Amino acid sequence: MNRIVSRLLSLSLLLALTLGCNKDKGPSPDALTDDPTGLPMPSPDCRIVKETLKILLQEGDAWSEVETITLLDGRKVQVGKIHSSTYQYDERGCLSKVITTGQEAINTDTFQYSSSMLTFHTVNHRKDGTIQLDITTHRPLNSRGLIAGSYTQGSRTE
Repeated sequence: MNRIVSRLLSLSLLLALTLGCNKDKGPSPDALTDDPTGLPMPSPDCRIVKETLKILLQEGDAWSEVETITLLDGRKVQVGKIHSSTYQYDERGCLSKVITTGQEAINTDTFQYSSSMLTFHTVNHRKDGTIQLDITTHRPLNSRGLIAGSYTQGSRTE
């Protein structure tokens, strides 16, 4: 279950990086035909470097890295860190690596681009070094460099 959640979080973060920084008001007309989401591309100068996900703690929860924060209404609540991710980019500004550190595991996603293919490699291991998941995925890219069509999976280790 943790692997599925980790994989979904990784893909959600990739989508958030792709869509989260655009300053445009809307998509261009040709983006509606080439990009099935119809959403504009992010600004080239917008780079997310670190992201931390925290959860509201309930009475009696045992969690590492707990802090007390003050909400807008003045209430003080405790939150615990679920994970934090750091992002690296290549010389073209494309996402090249995401390292996500959670309570029990570290997930490393590496992205390599060619003119027509994205190779996405994920390694998830426990903090003791035991590998839980090692998978490489290949995704075709369209002429604009966006993920297109279906994908193939290879070299999966669990």
